[in-house]
Amino acid sequence: NKKGGAVFHEVQLLRKKAPVTIDSSQTNQIPLGQAAGSAPIAELEIPPNSFYKQNGEIYSGKVKASVSFLDPRDLSTAAAAQSDLNFLNEEGDTFPLRSYGMFSLDFTDEAATETLNAGEVKVYMDSTQVKMPEHLDKMKLWSLNPETGLWEEEGDFVFQTGKRGKREERTFLVGNMEIRERRLFNLDVPESRRCYVKIRAYRSERFMPSEQIEGVVVNLINMEPESGFSSNPRAWGRFDSAITGSNGACLPAFCDDQKSDAYSAYVTATLGGGEELEAVASSPKFNPNTIGVPQPYLSKLNYRRTDHEDPKIKKTAFKINLAKPIPNADDESSGPIYAFENARQCEEASYSDAHFRFYRVEGDRYDYNTVPFNEDDPMSWMEDYLA
Repeated sequence: NKKGGAVFHEVQLLRKKAPVTIDSSQTNQIPLGQAAGSAPIAELEIPPNSFYKQNGEIYSGKVKASVSFLDPRDLSTAAAAQSDLNFLNEEGDTFPLRSYGMFSLDFTDEAATETLNAGEVKVYMDSTQVKMPEHLDKMKLWSLNPETGLWEEEGDFVFQTGKRGKREERTFLVGNMEIRERRLFNLDVPESRRCYVKIRAYRSERFMPSEQIEGVVVNLINMEPESGFSSNPRAWGRFDSAITGSNGACLPAFCDDQKSDAYSAYVTATLGGGEELEAVASSPKFNPNTIGVPQPYLSKLNYRRTDHEDPKIKKTAFKINLAKPIPNADDESSGPIYAFENARQCEEASYSDAHFRFYRVEGDRYDYNTVPFNEDDPMSWMEDYLA
């Protein structure tokens, strides 16, 4: 930091699941995702005698299996998502992924002294959990490359109708995988409808250009709408972060130019690793000038601070529709949402251009004594020093 400060980040990790003991000679089925009141998103099926040692020798006996699943239906898990959800396409360009869940697998022998691999593992994904029909044909299985931080394709899914356990007959997306190393796996869809969202952070509610704060970590959580209920998100699909500079920050997000509420997002901002900044109020007063976005675009984005309907809820986040700006529409040409190809316009946007705002609250400010202290001058000694 050129001004001599430091930025601290809180890194949240997904807690590893306690291992369960399974029999390598039996078919083992492991559910993925057990959100309260919801069926699993997917299920792993490991055929008999599929485990083998590092030297390739077939392993027989009890296996300790730890399967940790990051369930996007639980909003609190978004911050624990590892890496940006990006991959390289055939042309070498970076593209984003929309996640339906991440999982890590850890198999060891019964004494937990030797790591085991597993071959011919099947992934059965419940198609009813995919609420956007266009995603069914695009679903793929990915694994995270720990060296590059990018996701690599493991394989496609195919449709298969049948029963799983005692449940009724339904259609599944079925994929195959082999577990050769400790990697994080992902059920993902490549997504091309992208935009940027402009955010600025301020020292107070005056929102003066000179009071912008650098080093604020802004998080944007892309949500998937509940089928038929555009305002009731059921799961997050992507998590992105950016740090404000002298001209704010631009965060990537999924967006749509046909339906303004096809995608929505929650946005938060923190400073110093823990201090939460407040978003501008949307109720009882709804002031476009204070929010930073003019009408009628603001209504199209349906800006709502988290306490909009319940004043007891924290004021540190807001939710918006991610409506892609219409080309040549004057009121949508200068933010706060920019088409992906206009990333530079977002980065270089002037203060007068539309943007969303966060600010520090009065109670979070600190005053420090700046009176110079000279140890050789008794007149500058403090009471504590004299003691």
